[in-house]
Amino acid sequence: MDDHLFRYQPHGMYDAKVDQTRCVASISEPGRGIHIYQCQRKRQPGTEWCKQHSVEACEKRRQKSHDRYEESRKREPWYIMMKYREALERIQVVAHPDCPCDSIAGAALEKNK
Repeated sequence: MDDHLFRYQPHGMYDAKVDQTRCVASISEPGRGIHIYQCQRKRQPGTEWCKQHSVEACEKRRQKSHDRYEESRKREPWYIMMKYREALERIQVVAHPDCPCDSIAGAALEKNK
């Protein structure tokens, strides 16, 4: 799967041609304006990408970013309240008819609507 990044292609008359010894990833310069150029790193053996832009490295970074997002999301107040409500609803469904926890869970759900 090589479509995980944009491939460098010369856009203008003065842009450099694709160098077959370097990574084919398209890089944009930070800051003002738009300047796109080919990655300066050499290719990994048997592939068109460098170590940073390889499919495995990109997927690993993407997964790590997703995991960080999920961890930060679990600390949000709305997420905690959602899990709290789900737990109370499970208690209401599973509780035995003689158990007072059913009425406690129901009262807590009514209070936190």
